[in-house]
Amino acid sequence: MTIKLKKGQSVGVADHVISYYDASLDINTRTQNGLFSGFFRKLTTGDSVFKTFFTGIKDTNNELVLSSFLSGSVIALIVNPGESYRISHHSLLAYTSNLKIQTKSRFRNILLQQGVFQEAFYNDTQENGVLWLHSYGGHSEMVLKPGESKKVAHGLFIAADANLDYNVSTLKGVKSFFLEKLSTSQYIVLISSHI
Repeated sequence: MTIKLKKGQSVGVADHVISYYDASLDINTRTQNGLFSGFFRKLTTGDSVFKTFFTGIKDTNNELVLSSFLSGSVIALIVNPGESYRISHHSLLAYTSNLKIQTKSRFRNILLQQGVFQEAFYNDTQENGVLWLHSYGGHSEMVLKPGESKKVAHGLFIAADANLDYNVSTLKGVKSFFLEKLSTSQYIVLISSHI
């Protein structure tokens, strides 16, 4: 995946996904939301304490190329002001610098082997943000309408609105997500399709 940054634009990048970049880019490594928050995220999700940000400092030649260890599609998820998304472990490639990270706990996730703690990205600015995610194989988008619920096979969850509630259930002995719609708005859920 190639990101061409405009002068002054910044993106945060996940660990181990950088292929190459223009030498003119400014590179800054910092904690996001403070050092304590970074250490807590490291202990609970395995994510790095520090995040690497690339910023375009010229009018041209601000190219950053990322590559996933997964063979599959790349998803550009727009995060509107006031929205937040929970993502699965290992799905993050990059994100715009206006998005903030929050660690959320779900103790019943231990049954899903997804980790008790997950990362949620939220946008408290007035500008749209972007999360670039990757999937194993292709991906599908589900929109849950009020009162609707779906079951998702274990390990295929990529991202969902952070306010969407879910439970763990078994389908003939196989663990699966049970996504529940608890309010009157619609929720978007992204899942891998192993294509």
